[in-house]
Amino acid sequence: MIGAMVAVIATLASVVAYLFKRYERRDDRREKLIAEEREAMDKERATWALEREKLRADHETKRAELSDEYANALREEHKLARDHEDEVRAEFAGMMERVAAEAAKSSSALVEMLQKFYDRFVGPRRNY
Repeated sequence: MIGAMVAVIATLASVVAYLFKRYERRDDRREKLIAEEREAMDKERATWALEREKLRADHETKRAELSDEYANALREEHKLARDHEDEVRAEFAGMMERVAAEAAKSSSALVEMLQKFYDRFVGPRRNY
């Protein structure tokens, strides 16, 4: 019976050793597969990072160009508005000068007319 027990223990020990080695090989293959997947993912992430940087650089360049265009358009619009405002001011000043001249002419005509009425109805002024 001792011989059978030794045989059963030896068989169990060999089965455990076989299963342990098989588990180790499977674990090694899984780790190797995971490492390969991680390496592929790292390469892909590096590619994505390069693409992102390129896109970011392109975006920054376009944004800077658009910003410059907008600033130039704003300056041009401001300059045109100032020029228009200066023209309007000059035109208004001319109109006011004409109105002032017309008012002076009208005022002098009114003074003349009132002087004539005064001379006619009150008489000339006497100097004593």
